[in-house]
Amino acid sequence: MLLRLLFTLALFHFASSALADNNVVHKLSSGIEAVARYTPGEKQKPVILILHGFLTTNNFNTVLSLDRMLRENGFSVLAPTITLGIHRRDSGFACKAIHTNTIEDDVREIADWVDWLVKKGHKNIILLGHSQGSMKLLAYLSQDKAPKEVKLLIASSLSYIDAFIGSKEKQKYIAQAQKAVQNKITQPGTYSLAYCKNDYVAPAEVYLSWAHWDEERVISAINQSQIPVYVVMGGRDRYFNSYWINKIKKSKANITTIKQASHFFDGNEEFDYHDVILQQLEEAPY
Repeated sequence: MLLRLLFTLALFHFASSALADNNVVHKLSSGIEAVARYTPGEKQKPVILILHGFLTTNNFNTVLSLDRMLRENGFSVLAPTITLGIHRRDSGFACKAIHTNTIEDDVREIADWVDWLVKKGHKNIILLGHSQGSMKLLAYLSQDKAPKEVKLLIASSLSYIDAFIGSKEKQKYIAQAQKAVQNKITQPGTYSLAYCKNDYVAPAEVYLSWAHWDEERVISAINQSQIPVYVVMGGRDRYFNSYWINKIKKSKANITTIKQASHFFDGNEEFDYHDVILQQLEEAPY
């Protein structure tokens, strides 16, 4: 019991320290100020840009554990929080809040942070995403915004936007949003998007910007990528079945499946996850 308490307190201390450790404030091209954790590492090693998942921040558990592991292994690490249009956002965002950011907005933020790293003198940049963070990084690569310094994408728990909902439900909401656009309705509507079930509130054009990133578009982005794409999936990820993993296997991606791992690579599988990431970094073309 005492050991468990000490372990819990240690985790709490690490999480609390991380929350206070947004040591970079960067004014984006949009004019909004964004925050990030940045730790320089060994000069001969690349910098890793870690991107969190849907509506979370750089303090999400999976991101925190990656950040710590990479720093311990000598890598420079940048872990930004996507603003979602909020000045210096440092906390999660609710499904029922009004969403105004498109995927194009998030891609521009990624481009701003990559440019920030290039200006810091980094010659080798590795992109590492979790869940929809991986999808956003693919969207970034698909728009030819990446400079030559970006060498590799590691996409863990790679998601597509309608992975959490059925195709019929998605088509219903797309039709609803398209009708709103045709009728020039600008006030927010209510949709299903990712894990926001019937409570994602956004203008129709905002919703549609995300809705088009279905599984076919994600696979197409992998196949069209000008840099290597490595994918890490959990064999016990309850959000996906073997169909999605098999589809990724047929793409140009180099995929590794950790059989017992969940979507978040927590528990004992965290160590296997970190080992796979380190191995992929060793194989990276830089």
